[in-house]
Amino acid sequence: MGDISRVKGFGTNTVLVLRGEHRGGRIALDAPGQDLHVDGARLTGVDLSGLQCGRVFVHDSTFEGCTFAGSSVTGAFLGSTGPAGTMWDQRSWPQSVYRDCDFTRVRLPDNLMFGNARFEQCLFDRTRLRETTSTGQAEFVSCTFRGRLRNITFRGRVHEYARQVGRDCNAFTGNDLTAATLTWVGFRNIDLRAQHLPGPPDHWLLDRIGERTTAALAAVDSWPDAAEQRLARWMLAELHRDADEYTDGYALVTKERIGETLPPERRAQVLAALTDYTHIQQ
Repeated sequence: MGDISRVKGFGTNTVLVLRGEHRGGRIALDAPGQDLHVDGARLTGVDLSGLQCGRVFVHDSTFEGCTFAGSSVTGAFLGSTGPAGTMWDQRSWPQSVYRDCDFTRVRLPDNLMFGNARFEQCLFDRTRLRETTSTGQAEFVSCTFRGRLRNITFRGRVHEYARQVGRDCNAFTGNDLTAATLTWVGFRNIDLRAQHLPGPPDHWLLDRIGERTTAALAAVDSWPDAAEQRLARWMLAELHRDADEYTDGYALVTKERIGETLPPERRAQVLAALTDYTHIQQ
């Protein structure tokens, strides 16, 4: 049986704490804005939709077939180092797992920390995912993303300071982003070919990026404006470097990546040179 308890929080507030095994049913807060702590719990088929949470801390827990649809959170650590309010011993960092869960229209905060969390076959449909989202120890396998993602970097390699998670790499494979709009979304040490990515007219997955940037630089050399040339060269150099260093020579190119401050006609020239296959040696 699962345990639901309440402990004293800041001021007069109480914190809702979930532990143990929970199957089915609905979890409700005592009041909007209440903090929620999940510690060593196993939740299956539980309804957590429409909650207006304060801070959410999840430690060493598993959610399977649960729905969070329409909920909002002001702060979160979805794969915490330890129970909320405790000091980390820095010896281990257990993983929290979310399997076949629904995050449709969940409002996640800019300061969200995924922590050591693994998401398998989860749905992120118009979920608020943007800005300072930390994904350094997060894994995503066969998840579906829809709607806009903004200013996020997904990472396939665990940071040096977080080796307590017990692995060197984060799984990131089989994810479907075909119905997503990616604005300044980065992929580090991730196989782009192992994902289902959005395509033209707003996204292009390009191979042999070195040859493509060389062709684009040739077009840039003919521009009369030196400032525009400098901006385009810097952007192309960054694109080439990131593709070589992080994604095996592949790049997911978006219009934002092609110099947001360039005039539209110049941006179109660079994009045409990058996406034109005629200059690629077969």
